[in-house]
Amino acid sequence: MSLPERWGAAPHPPEPLPLLRRSESGSAASLRRRLPGRLPLLFLLSSATPLSAAPPWGVRPAPVWVVHLEAPLAREGEADDVHGGMDYLLVDQQIRATTRSEERYSRQVRRVLSPSGVQNASELTITFDPSYERLVFHHIQLERGGRTIDALVPGEIKVIQREASLGEGIYDGTLTAVVFLKDVRPGDVIDHAYTLEGGNPILGGRFATVLEMGYGVPTRRIHHRILWPSDRALYLHGHRTSVDPEIREQGGVRSYEWDLQDISATDEDDETPPWYDPYPWVQVGDFASWAEVAGWARKLFDSARQPHAVDALAARLRAEHRAPEEQALAAIRFVQDEIRYLGLEMGPGSHRPQSPARVLEQRYGDCKDKSLLLVTLLEGLGIEADPALVQTTAGATLDKWQPSPFAFDHAIVRATVGGKTLWIDATVSGQGGGLADFETPEFPRALVLRPETTALSALGSPGPTVPTTVVEEMYTVGEPGPRLEVKTTHTGGEADAMREVLATTPIADVAKTYLNHYAQDSLRIEPDGLPHFQDDRRRNVVTVLEAYRLPGFWTSREKSFSPWALEERLRKPGSPRRAAPLAVEHPVHVVHTITVRLPRPLAVPPEEVTVDDPAFRFRHAARIEGQTVTLSYAYASLTDHVPAERLEAYLGHLEDARRHLSHSLDPQAHPARALAVPLVLLLVSGLLALTLGIVVAARLRRRRGAASPPVVSAVAEAAPADPASLLTGDAVPPTD
Repeated sequence: MSLPERWGAAPHPPEPLPLLRRSESGSAASLRRRLPGRLPLLFLLSSATPLSAAPPWGVRPAPVWVVHLEAPLAREGEADDVHGGMDYLLVDQQIRATTRSEERYSRQVRRVLSPSGVQNASELTITFDPSYERLVFHHIQLERGGRTIDALVPGEIKVIQREASLGEGIYDGTLTAVVFLKDVRPGDVIDHAYTLEGGNPILGGRFATVLEMGYGVPTRRIHHRILWPSDRALYLHGHRTSVDPEIREQGGVRSYEWDLQDISATDEDDETPPWYDPYPWVQVGDFASWAEVAGWARKLFDSARQPHAVDALAARLRAEHRAPEEQALAAIRFVQDEIRYLGLEMGPGSHRPQSPARVLEQRYGDCKDKSLLLVTLLEGLGIEADPALVQTTAGATLDKWQPSPFAFDHAIVRATVGGKTLWIDATVSGQGGGLADFETPEFPRALVLRPETTALSALGSPGPTVPTTVVEEMYTVGEPGPRLEVKTTHTGGEADAMREVLATTPIADVAKTYLNHYAQDSLRIEPDGLPHFQDDRRRNVVTVLEAYRLPGFWTSREKSFSPWALEERLRKPGSPRRAAPLAVEHPVHVVHTITVRLPRPLAVPPEEVTVDDPAFRFRHAARIEGQTVTLSYAYASLTDHVPAERLEAYLGHLEDARRHLSHSLDPQAHPARALAVPLVLLLVSGLLALTLGIVVAARLRRRRGAASPPVVSAVAEAAPADPASLLTGDAVPPTD
């Protein structure tokens, strides 16, 4: 799946994370706010070419409406909170907005503390959109030993075109002004200021922005000021901050001012869910409701509508497919598979979609282009459909946001087919299954662009009720030699993901990856041909078949078997001591079965284990039938995070499950000798107690502790469960 483009031109909301197999944790917003301002410190210049035309920038004094502030004095001898070798003294942002213009003044003052700080502070970068913004430098100064050095040399300012998102199919046309400061030394104070003139015309005179009230570094002073017409309403909404602005009014202008002193660094844990944002920030804008935002966005889509642009295509689909459901599915497949993803995000193109006729002609478009094309095509087939805006990371936290056009970074489609509501992501390629099998995209909230829309819509995503990944490993020990056969069945979203991998990766590369995975445990492993892939797109099932030879596999040493499909899901977090919630990959439903056919019977005590936690459910069963040992495992996530206050209990349950992830078989074990120990134990237990229930209770107390509830059940000699039913609850036998 392609990455959706950013909808907002403001520094918030966070940039999107990959939607496909999202394993990254943590808020993308935090990546932007570890350091103040729009000053990324690391980027590549080797592939950038300076523009030959005169760049849209200039140099002049700060505007008269700007209030000049004194930066706090640097405190000597305080290096405990040093970040990047610098001390942040002042971050100042002042905005003047009217219905016709917008100016954003920014200033930073930093003190360099070390050689590493010299490296980080010597490069200034400012990104802007030349289609509607003009960059004006006011000053760049070095303060050293009581004197001020002018470091602003216009002839040495370079303007480059970075296109950082081009690899994700997004071209936004932004430029970056780069200044390399000379002769920076530890102890220098760097003071620079600039203004960006011009607001995105796509807003039509409306206004929306965010103000950061804290960063990932300590900051001596943070100052924000907004000048706004007195006769227009302005709405403020704070997130993780209760600081109110000082409001003044003079000459028809209302001033909102925040002035914070000695702000501590925001502590950021890793492995947090995408929607979690630990940073304090304030939304500011003149949109009073989601109805206003929907009306604004609907006008953009309506301005690009062309009802008859797809008549020929709609007629063809009607001729090829008789039932409305089949016509709808064909329309979805066409837009998803035949229109490649490419976003041209310059200026108004950041929000206004291209016309369906143009998208059809060029055969590419971004999420809003593809969504509008699909809506138009479905309507041409007589099917009700509307574009909808979503946030790829904020999740249900959108319910707490002030309505804003910058609350969204992706567009999808809501359609009603055969009385059923479908949410369709037109940027997905290779999606399988029929309409009844379509999985709801993992976006909890959407803003449907209909005239009657007054609030966000809940999509609802209960998660898979059946396993989406089933791994069946068969080890055969005997003549003509040990072998391993693997069958992996992917369904639903996992099938879509696998289908995309197969469409973009050579089979030989996939085979090499699979081989190296198993070679970690059996270095002498040899592939028995290439993997075989079966794709039933109609049912949305992708099956992978692998076969390997295992020279020297079954020797005199003990051999361990473990379910790799579950190991990553049950991994311990890297930072167990935390104040933030821990992300859990969700929704996940995996079953892994390991069958070992032995040359002779071995004694393997049967067991069945259940671990239940509010975040996941784990099942394990082991059994032996003659010369065949079967180890069954199943895991299902139940939520996308673990609150910090219940992390200790979660880690305990995680450890309970992890204890059963590895099972060892000893080739030298003799059934009679191996069974002798359990028989002796049974005899002793019979002398010590009259019922097996006392023995089971004693085992539970030793495993969990007398004060802990019996969340984990281990029942010896129980009939093991079928792997596919391990998560239904039916397979857990009653205890005595």
